[in-house]
Amino acid sequence: MKVQECSPTMQNRVVFIRHSIPFAPAIAGCYCFANIHDDVLYIGQTDNLQRRLGQHLDDPRMTSRTSLGLVSWFYYIELPECDLRVTEQRLVGNYMFKEGSLPPLNRMVP
Repeated sequence: MKVQECSPTMQNRVVFIRHSIPFAPAIAGCYCFANIHDDVLYIGQTDNLQRRLGQHLDDPRMTSRTSLGLVSWFYYIELPECDLRVTEQRLVGNYMFKEGSLPPLNRMVP
């Protein structure tokens, strides 16, 4: 599934590199990782997008090659904390409906 097919739409993005951490907002939101072709590789939610980006960059599972390639983009949508869980479930459900499974990196996370 392509990022552009996500609902709600994720129009904000930064490159998935350490230099980009200050450019991600330090607020709550849902996010996804995508490869260079905008294929979704992971879907998540956090109370601090900036901190979470840094945590993922430190995790070898998130920086490893997947069946669809490496993570290139950190897409996100800013949300109130009360909407995080339902929005993440909606994003994951939409992905599973279209692809028949979880995104590749969601399958790797315990």
